[in-house]
Parts: sequence; C-alpha cells; structure tokens
Amino acid sequence: MIREEEVQYDVEKKHKCDVYVHPNSQDDDQHVIVIVHGGAWMMGNKRGMRSMAQTLCCKTGLVCVVPEYSLSQMDSIVLQNVVIINWLVVGALCILAGKRGAMPLFLLFCIAAFITICVLVHIMHRVEKKQNAHPVHVTDIAKCMQWISHESPRWEKKRPKFVLVGHSAGAHLCALVTLNPRFLEESIREQIKGVVCISGLYSFFRLQDSVIKFFINRGVFADSAHGLTHRSYAQLSHARRCQCKDHCEKITTRWDNVIDAWPVFQIEHHAHHYSHRPRFLVLTAELDISLILHACDLAHGLALREFPVDHLHFKRTTHFSIHHYWDSKHQHIANAIVRFIKEVAC
Repeated sequence: MIREEEVQYDVEKKHKCDVYVHPNSQDDDQHVIVIVHGGAWMMGNKRGMRSMAQTLCCKTGLVCVVPEYSLSQMDSIVLQNVVIINWLVVGALCILAGKRGAMPLFLLFCIAAFITICVLVHIMHRVEKKQNAHPVHVTDIAKCMQWISHESPRWEKKRPKFVLVGHSAGAHLCALVTLNPRFLEESIREQIKGVVCISGLYSFFRLQDSVIKFFINRGVFADSAHGLTHRSYAQLSHARRCQCKDHCEKITTRWDNVIDAWPVFQIEHHAHHYSHRPRFLVLTAELDISLILHACDLAHGLALREFPVDHLHFKRTTHFSIHHYWDSKHQHIANAIVRFIKEVAC
C-alpha cells in the first residue's frame, strides 16, 4: 500500500490529509473513501484513523483520504475533566480503604467536590464563545471534498464519487455535510454515493438529555442552548412571523444556529431539497449508551424521507472498539462496512 502523508488540501489554513492508495487500484476508478476522525470536535487527529484507512484501502482497493480539520479550542475542558475524575477517584479510595478515618475523608471529599464543580460550572457559563466553533469543522471537511473534486491532480478531469466514513464527531460531520445543502455545491453533493456513520451524535434534543451537553454546547457550538426546548421549537414558525424584534428574533437566530448544526434537524427542514438521496449505513456499539438513541433518530428520519438506510448494532463492543481491532475480533464490523462500500461503489 502507498501512503502519501501530509498532502495539503487547504492552502489558507494549511490543513493536510493522508492519502492511501492500493497498489492494484485502477486509474479509471472514480470512487474515493473520505474518513473523518472523532474526538468530540475538540480532540483527535487523522493518525487515529490509520488502521481503518489501511483496512478499507486493502479490502476495497479504493483510495482513502483522511483529512485533518479545525478543532474547537478546549480551553480548560480537559483540566475540568481531570479534576473531577481525580476527586471521584479519591472518594472511591476513601470508601474502599475501610479504615476508621474513611468517612471523615469521604465527607471532606464531598465538600471539596461540590466546591470544585460549582467553580467549573461558573467558568463554563462565563465563557460565551470558544475558538473554532461550528461551522468551522464541517466547512473544513467540505473544503477537502472540493479539493478532491476540483484541485487534486489524482482526480483531474474526473468527477470522483464519494463514500464518507466517520466515527463519533466524525460521523456527525459526515452526516451534516451530506444533509445540509449550504456546505457543498449541488454537483459535489450528488457525487456522494454512501455515508457510514459510526457511533455518532446527530440529535440536538438527545444531546440536551445528556451530561456532556455542558461541555459540547459552549465548547463546540458556541451559543448556549438554555431555553431552547421542544416547546419553543414547535413554536418556531410562529416566532418567525412575529413582529417582536427583541425576543422572537433572538429566539429564531439561536434556533437557526442550532438547526444548522444537527443532521436530524436538516432532515426535517430540507427534505424537499433532496433530489439526490445517498445510501446510509448507521452503526452503533453495545456500550454507546445514549448514542444508540441518536442513531435511531437519524435512521428513522432518513427512512421517513425515503433515504436508503441500514442500522446495524454490534454487541460486545464499545464506543472506541467498534472502529479498532478490525484485523482480529471485530473483523465482522470491517466486513459489513466493506460490503456496504462495494455495493454503493458498483
């Protein structure tokens, strides 16, 4: 296999990608697999998808492109997580120690943990906007696809057909760049033949039901989601017609930003724009927990809008193992994706 590392696809931002080419790949093959890494939009890199790219390149014979993209500024989020985990570990050790002084230590831990959490929540609510918030992530992926389609010498004078594969936040980006018509010109969106979404986040309301919303909403999507409820969403059409320039306009602006960022909302709002409906493969792991509901919402919404979609759930897997160890105990997952890619690429 030939691996071309650090190929620049965005001159302005100096973003690069890795290109994997099978030795027996056909020069006239127009299909390309674009693999997008995860990491909560704040972590991760293209090297983490090297194993997946090598496996898919070898088993399909197609070119794989793994781009890097802008990451949201983490600020003190990692530090916050480390502090909380440390306190939890200390508390657990105090209980397990079983010594006479365990209970006073545990009470001290509870007080300190409460103060720490209050301070961290205060910090998060004081920060109004982070660097590299939405839509910078998805525009970078769109830029890479535009580079492949219009500028890359490998596909010169061709119209490459895309298969998108993403894990976690990468799955969100793959779904969003396909379903939101504003990020790609129509001619390129029509070249997307298949989308593989692995353990991703797709639903705003599902995120609001989880603890990670405190880290994601402000760290990645900038605007606070406070007050954006099912009820206000149901009344959005009325708010758009409202003449109140203060309250209603503020609500609609915030909702527009949220709708722009989530695939499930895109399916609901742009169903009439989809002249081209690529096939979707949605994968979930047994320990994805709340992400399984995200996948169900996405698959259900796609099916209602007549997108061809399959949802596969794999037991004895975690959020991370589902895209690792494809050469051993999880080879069946790789085979399912390879089979899907060969079907959409034929």
